[in-house]
Amino acid sequence: MQAYQAFNNNITLDADVRPIDGEKREIEILYLGMTQAWFVDQSGKYAGYGVPSPDGWIWVDAPALAAPVRQAIEIQTRQSPPDFISLPITNGGTANP
Repeated sequence: MQAYQAFNNNITLDADVRPIDGEKREIEILYLGMTQAWFVDQSGKYAGYGVPSPDGWIWVDAPALAAPVRQAIEIQTRQSPPDFISLPITNGGTANP
């Protein structure tokens, strides 16, 4: 339970490999606890967001999010200075900017 609470109270960066356009590509995932996640690949062409469900995360492609997600990851990893980033937050599966 402590590990769950710690994860849920933090912004966490992770990586995964997913098949994209017929080839495996690495994506970076930025989790806002267990409430929301955003992802982007290195090329900046594949991006989107994820929401938790009883069966695991549901991932939605949203290529327009690539630039802000990349910027948020650079801020999280201290490659860029802090700044305000606008990313969609979902409400029951519907994205709200």
